[in-house]
Amino acid sequence: MDRVAILLNPSSGRGRSLKKRRKIESSLKKYGIPFDLFISQNEDHLRQLARQAAAQYKRLVAVGGDTTYKIVAQELLAMPLPPSRKRPCLGMLGTGSANDIVRSLGTFDIDDLCRALAEDLTGWMRVGQITIDGDGEPDLFLGGVCLGLGTTVNLYLDSFNRKYPQLARTDLIGQGVAGFMAVRRSFREDAVPITATLSWNGESKPVTFSLLAFLNVPFFASGFLLVPGQSPFLKVLDAVVVDTRSVANTLGVVMAAAMGSHLTRKELEIITSGSFRLVALADQTMDIQVDGDVIREISGFSVTLLPEPLEVFTTVNVDHKNDSNI
Repeated sequence: MDRVAILLNPSSGRGRSLKKRRKIESSLKKYGIPFDLFISQNEDHLRQLARQAAAQYKRLVAVGGDTTYKIVAQELLAMPLPPSRKRPCLGMLGTGSANDIVRSLGTFDIDDLCRALAEDLTGWMRVGQITIDGDGEPDLFLGGVCLGLGTTVNLYLDSFNRKYPQLARTDLIGQGVAGFMAVRRSFREDAVPITATLSWNGESKPVTFSLLAFLNVPFFASGFLLVPGQSPFLKVLDAVVVDTRSVANTLGVVMAAAMGSHLTRKELEIITSGSFRLVALADQTMDIQVDGDVIREISGFSVTLLPEPLEVFTTVNVDHKNDSNI
């Protein structure tokens, strides 16, 4: 069995990655998986570790959150590839705050990831790409791009967690209260709703939303099954448009999503396409979040899927024998 390079981001999830180190090492040994562990010091060091591991190992595992996965995936896809060699297969273990990507891959739990490694369960994950107007360098995403509450709430939570670190550790109570406060503040300060022009498949229309998410995975906001038919192994993205005008209205949609009945809500629309474009109204800008990274004050952007998928370890029901040209 080939050795696995474990790339661990110790700062992910407010330090949860480092706390899980012993459990990760114990589980890998229990399943008989040979590994070498590398701990990153910062994002630049993580990129360096990813490049070095990609050149030496056939199997990599990124331990962290969405930004960690994105950095490692970027390095894998950017590496020069001789004709006789395939890219290393990437495993992802979630220790971040959302973990929606690993939920979609079925590797949120270390034992599930170890089973995929031991049994060589893999699939070809589609990778999203975003190009921002005025910025010639596109960026990739594995989970999604979001606007409105998907950005304002996370910005507020980051500020809240820095100000109240003790409450930040009580995920259920502290984060729930902070999330409610963030939604209320977003409406009070008129940060939402937002109106912009959405285009796809030759169609174009104005959309007003409190939340807009372009998703490559079915889960959103720490485990809500927002788009049951979506999968990171499909060749399409879903634009989820949520048009709520108050805190109460928004909480109603959230509760419906928690119970799985949100698809019948009149405030929600899902549009499926291989690519989308969103443009702000004249003289206005938008803040967006790309797999955990916030980009401020942009006027428009396009999202699509890269032609080349990424081989990943997964326990979900996919065709493990499919090839990279799907």
